[in-house]
Amino acid sequence: MRFSKILLTTFGVLTTILLVLSEATAEEIRSGLQKGDFVPPFNVVKKGGCDDGVPLDQSLCYR
Repeated sequence: MRFSKILLTTFGVLTTILLVLSEATAEEIRSGLQKGDFVPPFNVVKKGGCDDGVPLDQSLCYR
């Protein structure tokens, strides 16, 4: 009985240390493109904006 308490306590302490260390070494998660990243070509559909000669609902590719 005493051995199982020691084993359980040791397991709990090791688990806590592992969780703290993994959180401390984790990098911040950032979504989307970051400054300096390559921007690949992408398609958009014009839904409004200025009168630039491009009709509404036309698909455009930006590079």
